[in-house]
This record gives sequence, structure tokens and C-alpha cells, in this order.
Amino acid sequence: MRCSQRLRAGIKEYLQESSLHGLRYLADPGRHWVERLFWSTVCCAALISTYFLLIASWEAFQYHAVSFVSETAYLHWNTTFPAVSVCETESPDKLYESATKVFGVQRNRNLDFFLRDIVFFDGTCRSCSTQCGSVMECRDDFMNIINLVRSTCPALLINCRWNGEPFDCCRNFLPLQTETGLCYAINSVHNRHHPNGSRLHSDLVDLISNRETGPGTLEFMAKESIKIFIHAPEDVPNFNHPQDEKESLFWGLNFHMRFAVTEIENDPQLLDVSVAQRNCRFPRENPLTLHNKYSYSTCIVECHAHYQMKFCNCTHHYMPNMRGMNVTTCDVQGLACLNTHSETLRSLKTSWSSKPGLACDCVSSCTEPEYSVVWKSSQGNDVDGADGEHDQGTRVRLTLDSLPTTRFRRNVVRTRLDLVVSMGGTAGLFLGASLLTLVELAYYACRTPSSKLLKEQEEIQRREKQADKGTAADPGGVRGPRRPAVWGRRRDTAAGVLAVSATPQPVRRVRVAAGPDPPRPAPAAGRGVTALAYPTSRRHNVAEPIYLYL
Repeated sequence: MRCSQRLRAGIKEYLQESSLHGLRYLADPGRHWVERLFWSTVCCAALISTYFLLIASWEAFQYHAVSFVSETAYLHWNTTFPAVSVCETESPDKLYESATKVFGVQRNRNLDFFLRDIVFFDGTCRSCSTQCGSVMECRDDFMNIINLVRSTCPALLINCRWNGEPFDCCRNFLPLQTETGLCYAINSVHNRHHPNGSRLHSDLVDLISNRETGPGTLEFMAKESIKIFIHAPEDVPNFNHPQDEKESLFWGLNFHMRFAVTEIENDPQLLDVSVAQRNCRFPRENPLTLHNKYSYSTCIVECHAHYQMKFCNCTHHYMPNMRGMNVTTCDVQGLACLNTHSETLRSLKTSWSSKPGLACDCVSSCTEPEYSVVWKSSQGNDVDGADGEHDQGTRVRLTLDSLPTTRFRRNVVRTRLDLVVSMGGTAGLFLGASLLTLVELAYYACRTPSSKLLKEQEEIQRREKQADKGTAADPGGVRGPRRPAVWGRRRDTAAGVLAVSATPQPVRRVRVAAGPDPPRPAPAAGRGVTALAYPTSRRHNVAEPIYLYL
């Protein structure tokens, strides 16, 4: 058989024996064409409905798998205090003293600005672009200069208290690399644990607030001008930190901030949902190269590093590198290049915006709380400095305004199992299909049509060839309609018997000459032919196939 015939035979066999509803009526040879048209319409409508419902199920799983709900069962909640980072900032008096110590008394006064740009780097270095090389010689040993100027933790923080209880400042405010330099952070996940997950030491204070402890209050003193950041434990300070959550404090101030916290709880099944579906990442799902934990801010820092390398082929000297990656640090010329692109590098924008800035593809953290500043005040600390603390520096007091009564929860409403059940139910409802239906389709696609159909096709071809040969042997005869099987007859006048055979042969109209039939020998019954003999002494008027042509 030709390939096209085998294909048609295979399709016909699949339609006749398929478990899908309605297909067997299309291949049934005994059906009227109106019936086939009706079932074709029904099957097409079922297929179209199945397609649209499957697409709807897939889109609901992709884009609406997670929902947010609000919880108010707050009696047994433990609220985590935010992480607090303290970074030293410039002060005129210290800047003059540090420049004298680094460059000497007989120095170019423009070196003071260079010192400020290097030690308290904020993303720009104007002196590197305008004065270095042309007005003065600038040094490239940035880290040596920084170590001579910036204060260590014991020289920066004293008198730390949590809910009125004192604790060791430098055992809890641990060093943290940031874009603004080395800061000291408490309650941060980036510096409280070893790489294996264990705590650094047993003296770490757990900043937890609940109905037994009440709203938490953190207090400390800073002996230098500082900038404080409040942020989530997995976040880090950066150039694009929200303005409400940071404050610059000069020496001798009394600063007080009250804030509220709204936490987010996650369904345990959220880990089984892809990042694109839930639109957030857990801290341990970290694709970054500069930090060990993921958060929105660490992703922004990595984005800054990427574009700095793209524009200037280097990163500034304060760029965090917790994983020890091979990153090129800028020299004076590199900082001048960063200053040229500072307007773009220090701003963020959306991907469709045309304003200058970086389009960073960063998703939020799944565990990041929401902080809102309720009230903050900054004034001279001699107002309530009866304890004499105002003589030691800047007094900072951070207070949780009240225990939260509401928190958000991410729930998984559509899992992979829900998708399978939904799609399977749709296919079963409209088509009667199942997983075995796919196996059946693959089975019929990989096998040849059955021997039964092949034999039927070969038998039809053989009959057509016999009919063509019979017509060619009797050109004077008139060929009539041909039937699949016709009862043949043979009369033997000498023996007085009628031999009837069931061999298929075409029916032809033949001109019969007058006179008695010439005697013909009775042929022997061939293979597979049933021969019957009946006496012919009388005419039979019986409506049976063997007497139709007597």
C-alpha cells in the first residue's frame, strides 16, 4: 500500500476505536452525511470550548495563583523590630582634623574636598573630575585614607539599651558593608550568622515585641555625626533608600522616631510557586553575586554595580562584595567617570520611562515588612539632658508606636495539583479524555494500521482489477453496475443440476442468442467457494439470492 493509503487507514481505525466521545460516528460507513455533519459540528464545538477553558485555567495559574488576605488574630504575634544601621557621616571639625592628619598642614586646601568625596562617598566625586590632575595630585590608596579617618564601633556607639535594659553595643551592632561605607547594623540577617546559619555568638539581643514585652524601644548614643537607616532585616542601606526611613544627625542632637510595622506572613506552599507567579523572592532564593541574602535593596545594589561596570568598567571602592567576587575597583579616573554618569547611576526608573535612571529588574522580598513613620523629632539634647548624656554626643531613641493588630498573608489559591485537576476535568467534561487518551493517541501514531484494514484495502483493489480485466475481455458487452459481492449461477443441462457460487463478480448485461444453452462443463468448486446443487425440474419462486438470476 502507498503511504497515503496507510495514513487514511490508520486515521479511520483510530476514529472507529478511539475512546474520545463522538469520533466513531465520523468514521462509521453506515451513517448518513447529515449525521456525520452533525457530529462534526458537535466535536468541533467541544474542542473549541476545551481550548478556551484550558487557556483560562493556565492563565489563572500563572497570574492569579497567590492572593493577599488580612489577618487580625494578633494576640500571640511576635513582632520583629526593624534592623537599624548606623553610618558615620561628615562633620566640618573632623574633616579638617582628618585632612591635616592625612595630607599635613602644608597642603592644598582642595584636598579637603577630595578627602570628603573619598571617605564619605555618596555616589559622586566632583573633586576627581574638576581638580585631580589639573590642580592637585590625588592619591589612589583610598582604603588607607578611609582607615585613618572613619571611626570604629567603640569610638562611635555607646550606652545601648533595649526596652531599658543595657547591652553591649559592639557585640550587637556588627559591621556591615554598604554603598555608603562601613556601617554598624543591629538585627540584620547579613551579619548575625555564620555561612552555615549558626549565630555569631550567644550575646546577640533578640529584638522581639509581643503582648508580654509591649512595644519595643531601642536607644543608643553616637559620639560622631551619623546617618541612621531603619529597614527590614534582609535589606541593606543604599543610595536609593526611602527618605522617610533614614535621617542624618549632627553631633549633639536628641532624635526620637516612632514608627508602625505591618508584617507579612507566607503560606508554606508559597515555596512551590515560581518567582514569576508570586512576584517576590525569599532571602535564600538568591541569584545575586555580591550578597549572601536576597532582598529588594541588595538587588538594587547589584544593579548599581552592573551599570557602573557597563559605563566605567569599574565599581566604586565602597561597593559590597560579600562573596569575594573578582570586581575591579575604580581609581581616581574611574571615580571621575562615575561622577560624569552620577545622574543616571543614582536614580531609578521604570523600564518604559524616558527620564535618566536605571531600570533595575528587581522584585520585592517575600518577608519584607512595611514600615511607616508615625512621628519623629530632632532637637538639642540639652533639653532633657539631666543625666549629662548630652555632653557625649547624639542621643537616638527608636520606638515601635504600638503592637500591630493587622498583618498581611500570602495564600496559595492555585497549586500545580489544582491546575492538573482543572485541566483534566475540562478535558473529561467536553471530550471524555484522560491521560490514557494521550497514550492511546501516541500508540496509534507510532503503529501501522491493523492487518484487518490492510486486508480490506487489498481486497477492494483486487476486485477493481478483476472488474477491469473482465471489461477488457468482453468489449461488446455493456458494463453495468458493479457490486461488492454478487451471486453467480451456472446451469448444467446434462446433469440437471444448478451450481451456485458465492464468488464476487461484476454484473453485466449480456446479449443472449436464441436457442438452447450450449452445454458447458461444470467447474469444480474453487478454494474458499461454497458449491450448492439443487434439482432444476421446476421453477422456484423463492426470494433468495441464489434464485435472483434463474
